[in-house]
Amino acid sequence: MCPIFLYVEETHRGQRVSEKLFNEIEIYLSSQGISKVYLITDHEGLYEKYGWSFVTLVEEDETNEQIRLYGKEIN
Repeated sequence: MCPIFLYVEETHRGQRVSEKLFNEIEIYLSSQGISKVYLITDHEGLYEKYGWSFVTLVEEDETNEQIRLYGKEIN
């Protein structure tokens, strides 16, 4: 598994860059037969706007900090 990071520079925020990227990723995953995906993040509020559901807190391996695990059904 390869980690993927998403960062939108402040000058480009508010232009729905994340939403467009999520939509393209979902189209690709669906074409590959993948029906459920997960992500971990320390952010709260962004992913819920795009249909992700909070699952649980998990412990980050390197720092032992609690981070949020989200899941999403792919149509």
